[in-house]
Amino acid sequence: MTNSTVNKLTFATMFKKMAVIYGLNDASAAAARAKEYQKALADIPLDELSTAMNACVRSSKWFPTPADIRAQWLHQSPELINTTKKISDDNELLRIELEKAEQIYSAIKADKKTYEKFRTMAVADLPDIPYDIISKNLLEHVIRARIISLFREQVLSKKKSAS
Repeated sequence: MTNSTVNKLTFATMFKKMAVIYGLNDASAAAARAKEYQKALADIPLDELSTAMNACVRSSKWFPTPADIRAQWLHQSPELINTTKKISDDNELLRIELEKAEQIYSAIKADKKTYEKFRTMAVADLPDIPYDIISKNLLEHVIRARIISLFREQVLSKKKSAS
């Protein structure tokens, strides 16, 4: 028996127990439902799925949907919640950084002399690229990113020399 077959059999057994508890008496309907539930919950490790299904049985008056079981699983998995929160926090930090970068670029662009200075430095740092193969728009994005980077490097070097 393959691991996949064992998982299907294990899931089927867990689902049958739930079906009995909730009085789902039609065997063919239960089998069809079990197959769809298994597809919907396939990414959850079986031991954790079993725990979530048992928790649903203890707390739910009605037969739980795959969403109910998944919610219970997430509720019981603090490491997943922490990972999701970290991703959310990282996205927020990235958003703040992008906002700061846009403010820096806007401030530089507002002063024509400063903008030309940084643009000249940015273009000088670019590798020799045949400009006919990249669009003007892409080139401007590369220059924009390089201007922001150069500005930050100057700010950091001034902070270091002041220390």
